[in-house]
Amino acid sequence: MVLSNTLELGNEQAYLDYFYKNFIRQEIFTFDGIRIYFRKSHFYHAFFETTVAHKDCFSLDRARHMPEILTILQSPVSICRCGWNNREQRHDYHRRVSYLLGTFLVVVLLSRNKQTGVVTGEFITCFEADEITFSRIQKDPIWNASMI
Repeated sequence: MVLSNTLELGNEQAYLDYFYKNFIRQEIFTFDGIRIYFRKSHFYHAFFETTVAHKDCFSLDRARHMPEILTILQSPVSICRCGWNNREQRHDYHRRVSYLLGTFLVVVLLSRNKQTGVVTGEFITCFEADEITFSRIQKDPIWNASMI
């Protein structure tokens, strides 16, 4: 399910420009006040797919969802679950997986400053989850800032 109209731009460079203007160059906060940082490398991770080699092909399907990232991060009715750490085979409370009305997910990595106690985050990726993945995520623990 798509939350809004999909983003239709001319080419990969246009999507990168959009990402720069609307994510990298903006101060973006979640609905619960967490600043989320975006880097250029995130574009090449989140909006590319593997066809022959790792992340070798721009994914128009993923890039069209860019406006949904902000909607999901900023909506107070977004559902936030704990992410999964594959290496350690356990839930990771520093990873927050958020979704709203469908199976499009936004994943951020969070940390708390030990001196100030302020929680900040870094965008990791976003994707349309398949039915099995989404069903599993819906059963993961609800995320809470006190966990990190």
